[in-house]
Amino acid sequence: MSAVQLDRQNLPSYIKFYKQFDESNVECKSGCDNNITNVTDRCKGNKCNVTIDRIKKALGYIYHECGKDKTPSKEEAYHFFYYWLGDKLSKSEEGRANFLAEIGLICDAINDSCTSGQKCGIPRDNPEPSTFDSQKKIFDYYYDYSRIKENLKNGEPNCHDSWSSYRAEVSLACDVVKEYCAGKGKDDEKAYCEEFKTKYLPYCTMAKLSELTCELTSTQQRIVSAATLAVSSKANEAVSKATTTASLTSSMVASKYNHYKYIIIIEKYIYNYN
Repeated sequence: MSAVQLDRQNLPSYIKFYKQFDESNVECKSGCDNNITNVTDRCKGNKCNVTIDRIKKALGYIYHECGKDKTPSKEEAYHFFYYWLGDKLSKSEEGRANFLAEIGLICDAINDSCTSGQKCGIPRDNPEPSTFDSQKKIFDYYYDYSRIKENLKNGEPNCHDSWSSYRAEVSLACDVVKEYCAGKGKDDEKAYCEEFKTKYLPYCTMAKLSELTCELTSTQQRIVSAATLAVSSKANEAVSKATTTASLTSSMVASKYNHYKYIIIIEKYIYNYN
C-alpha cells in the first residue's frame, strides 16, 4: 500500500475556515453588521491586502453559519478569522510596515465585535510578521491534529516527504514561538505566551518527536540495507562462515548503537523542550 500523501487543502482548517473566508458569498446582515466597522476600519485602503467586501462576507459566514448548535463554533471561527486577516495584513507592503501596531488593534477589534453572549477570547500580543506566521502554523496544526492522527499507523508517524516537510515547518514554528515567549513575549502582552505553554506546547513536542522518529527509522533502514549488502558481498566471495558471521555481528552492533543514540537524542529533546 502506498503512503498517504499530505494534501493541505483537505485539512479541516482550510475546508472549514480559510476556504470559506476566501470564497463565502454570505452577506453580513441581520445583526452581523452591528460591530463590523471595528474590523473593517483597520483595513481601509486595501491595507490588509483584501477588499472590505470580502471581509464582510467572511464575517457573514461566521455570523450566519457558525455557532448556535452548529459546528464550528463562533469562537473557533473568530480565531481563524484573526489568523486569516493577519496573514493578509502581513502580505501587504503597508500592513507589513506597521504590523506590530496593526495586528494588536485587529485583535482588539475582533474581540470587541464578540458581543451578545459571543466569546472570542483571542489572546492579544504584538508579534513581528514572522512570529505571527509561526503562531498561525501552530494554531492550524493544533486544530488539524485529530485529522492528522488518522494518517498515523499503529502510533507511528507517516514519514512520506510531504508529511515530513509539514512537520518540519511546524517544528520550526514552535522553535520560533518558544524563543519569542522566552524573550519579548514573556513581558509584552504575555497572554499569548501563557496560552502557548499550556495549550500548544504539547503538540509542538509531538511534532518534534514524530520528526525524530522518522529520522531514526530512515537511519535504521540505511544501516540494515548496508549490513545486508555487506553480508551478500561476503557470501558471493565465498568467504568462510566465521568471517561472514563476524561481519554480520559487527553490523548488528552498529545498528543497536545508532538506535540507542537516537533514543538518547529524543529523550534529551523532551527534557530540554519542556
